[in-house]
Amino acid sequence: MLKTILLAALLTCASLAQQAPQSLQELDKAAKQAVTAKNYDQALEYYRTISEREPKSVDAVFQIGWIYNEQKKFDTAARWLKKAAELDPQDIRVQSELGFAYGKLNNAEASVEAFGRATQIKPDSPSAWVGLGDANFELKKDSKAAAAAYAKAIELGNASSSTFYRLGWCLNDLNQHAEAAAQLKKAAALEPKSATIWLEWGYALLRSKQYDEAVQALTRATVLDPKERLGRLYLGRTYLLMKNKAQVVRQIQELKVLDAKSADLLNEELRQANLK
Repeated sequence: MLKTILLAALLTCASLAQQAPQSLQELDKAAKQAVTAKNYDQALEYYRTISEREPKSVDAVFQIGWIYNEQKKFDTAARWLKKAAELDPQDIRVQSELGFAYGKLNNAEASVEAFGRATQIKPDSPSAWVGLGDANFELKKDSKAAAAAYAKAIELGNASSSTFYRLGWCLNDLNQHAEAAAQLKKAAALEPKSATIWLEWGYALLRSKQYDEAVQALTRATVLDPKERLGRLYLGRTYLLMKNKAQVVRQIQELKVLDAKSADLLNEELRQANLK
């Protein structure tokens, strides 16, 4: 009986061994299939095996780093991607993924550096420039550098609402409000139901003294998000500059429900303006 059990176990192991991928080509195919199925632990096993057999395989090391990013293990991902970058400093995939990992680790300098290398490797890559813009925007809070990167991405064909919005936000921060309004108008056309975009656009129009257009944009923001206090505040200030006291008072009443401090602030601005 024991011999029968042992024989069955040996046959099972032999069968599994025959089914397991053997060649590098088979391992790579199996790894890709595992990634497609989101079976990341299995994919890691295959790519680790490839990396052990072919220590200079940039793709295997990159894929390991990519998988760890997908698993939100960013510190481990960064270590593998740094190794891939050492194997091939000119691989744009590696630099971009490394920039992403460093970004998630809040390492602003390293993220900007990695995305900067990506733009140097492939200067005509819109995604690399967006990555550089995001690193400067989100991590370094450098509106000037972020705006330059987003503008380059748009020039190269990136026409997403997010890129237009972030460029517009940065231009507002740089007091280039007319230029900001032009970019935010494009963002609103692509994503017309975003209260955030309409709010930022309205602010740009207000600061560039396009008051009628500002009223339209800010009103739209408050319709899309009735709890948006800044929309009401900016709308009140726009009406104040237009000397429309009745509408300013209306915004103050709305703000009393949303944010008493903003209501008091706008009320004080109305008092100082001394509108008849």
